[in-house]
Amino acid sequence: MGVEVRALSPVNLIVTDPDGFTITAQTLVVTEREHLREVSGVLYYSEWDIDGDGTLDDIVIAPTLRTGDYIIEIIPESDALPTDVYTLEIEAAGTTITLAQNVPINDIPSQGYGIRSTGEAISQFIPVAIDIKPGSFPNSINPKSKGKIPVAILSATTFDAPLEVDASSLTFGRTGYEPSLAFCNSGGGDMNGDGILDLVCHFHTQAAAFHSGDTQGILKGETIDGTPITGKDSVRIVP
Repeated sequence: MGVEVRALSPVNLIVTDPDGFTITAQTLVVTEREHLREVSGVLYYSEWDIDGDGTLDDIVIAPTLRTGDYIIEIIPESDALPTDVYTLEIEAAGTTITLAQNVPINDIPSQGYGIRSTGEAISQFIPVAIDIKPGSFPNSINPKSKGKIPVAILSATTFDAPLEVDASSLTFGRTGYEPSLAFCNSGGGDMNGDGILDLVCHFHTQAAAFHSGDTQGILKGETIDGTPITGKDSVRIVP
């Protein structure tokens, strides 16, 4: 078994693998003989009573552990109550990681859960929403500019960016590993109008090392407690 993701009711799964293949509870392949929930050879969706409580739980299986990032999203079932709780686990490479244990439906993270794979081992990271050059679109970047690129790390009800992010750990650019940090604004600002303060940081444009043809900027870093974070947003490279 390469990867097994298990979600105990009352939730469904959306799993995206490092190659961008996605499977959901609604994924369906229809043949003359049967209806299958699968991305053939890549991801398979099934339901079993894992914990013996008489209700079906959701399972996604991948026969091969691929290198890169897996994103696991949680969707409440139609009859789930806000007070219901769910548990989420992933097993791969001889390791089981509990991503959520009896978490209330109301506390489902908006960006889902992240698992990073080396192909031989897995570790957890937090997917975060970022907004490159807040207030503008498309996010045009001239790699030759001697200026700076503002990037907002957006908070959510389950994630307080100004309080939880270790600003000194942040890197940003075409791969996410570029040491381009200039500074972060003190305090925070509500950049998306949701009433929650976000963290805005600025990165040296040339150090971000964007190339012609790049379509996304990647931010990496850690929380104060050392948990990795990753965020992505679109960019347009201009002369």
